[in-house]
Amino acid sequence: MEMNRLRTGTAGLTSLVCCILLAVLGPDMPDQAAKTLLKFLLLGLAPALVLIWQGGSLRLGCRRQGREKRRRLAVLAYCAFTGLALAAARFVDLAPINQALAQNGALSLSRFLAAGLLIALPGAFLEEFFFRGFCFQLPAADGVPPVTAAVFSAGLFSLYHSVMMKGWFPPWQTLAAFLVLFAVGLLFCLVCRKSGLCAAWLCHMAANLALLTAGLAWFYL
Repeated sequence: MEMNRLRTGTAGLTSLVCCILLAVLGPDMPDQAAKTLLKFLLLGLAPALVLIWQGGSLRLGCRRQGREKRRRLAVLAYCAFTGLALAAARFVDLAPINQALAQNGALSLSRFLAAGLLIALPGAFLEEFFFRGFCFQLPAADGVPPVTAAVFSAGLFSLYHSVMMKGWFPPWQTLAAFLVLFAVGLLFCLVCRKSGLCAAWLCHMAANLALLTAGLAWFYL
């Protein structure tokens, strides 16, 4: 029991430190390669080292017997998030996003697609490993109430993404985005608890691909 509390405390502290560093450093780093490296170090390497140091394992849930269910969840996530993103565009001013992409040189179609696929595939895995595996699944396995672990994970998830959108929207829209992201984080925690980390990753990947699809419709059609 003492070991479980120590591991959970270490995981919680590591999660907070990593998210604070990402919030402070990530949005202000002009180099995309440096941002990607920082994300890998903080969301991937740091929690992996803690797991190796103190033990513990994550329930991946990638067995063949549940593959069809994971596919259906991913398709449902893609359709739902595509519809929500396209509908939200009617109420959100996309000009700040357009300007941010232009400043980063990411408005060319090839760079937009490359960045979108990088975020959708390995980026989604890193975030699920960190937010749903390390911040949710590990504490819940150590005796933390699942609801508490889910709120902690979803809070960090929404804070991380909200900070990444700093300056894009007026305050009320930023708050709305935070609440939506918090709900999405809770939803991914539920998927992770019911079907494993692999299912949450596929749903997250599908959601990112949905946003990429919506981005193509917003900026290139």
